[in-house]
Amino acid sequence: MDYQTTNKKKKGFYARIAALLLLSTGALNSSAEPYYSNTNKVPVPTSATYYSIVSDTPSLTLEDKRSKKLNLTDLKGKVVVINFWAPWCAPCREEMPGLDKLYRRLKSDPNLVFVTVDMDRNLKKSLAFMSSNRLTLPVYVAASQIPADFIGDAIPTTVILDQSGKIVFKQEGGLDFNDEHFIKYLKSLLTK
Repeated sequence: MDYQTTNKKKKGFYARIAALLLLSTGALNSSAEPYYSNTNKVPVPTSATYYSIVSDTPSLTLEDKRSKKLNLTDLKGKVVVINFWAPWCAPCREEMPGLDKLYRRLKSDPNLVFVTVDMDRNLKKSLAFMSSNRLTLPVYVAASQIPADFIGDAIPTTVILDQSGKIVFKQEGGLDFNDEHFIKYLKSLLTK
């Protein structure tokens, strides 16, 4: 391993420690500007990622393969993990197995909901992708306008709503869903 790689790993390790310390002491300011990252495969969210962006649940109606509607405002009281993706998107395809693994690990928790939103609005194609890759995540398409707070110019984008319906996490670009720090953060939202 060369010096540059070692140095990057050390910096990442220290950034994670600092984030955990800030989170544990409550030093983060929830009124700060949201953090938007466009980097790929961020292994652990930085402390700046954990900001509340809006005070109320943005209205978004989704539709599944059976034409059943799901409105995010109906999910208050639950933690909601939303992943915006498309089958043609290479970073989306790369992170999807990790998201599926996390879903399988935590899907039995009744207070946690996973939602994947196909940005192409082509359920036939996205369900074929899921099936061919043996992925079990629930897939939806937007049946209403997607709020600007949810997605900018990049996919994949992952958004997490806390139990009160506030956006507490947003990551544009790939994410390692099976990083233990990320899982610990997600579980911490379930205990509030």
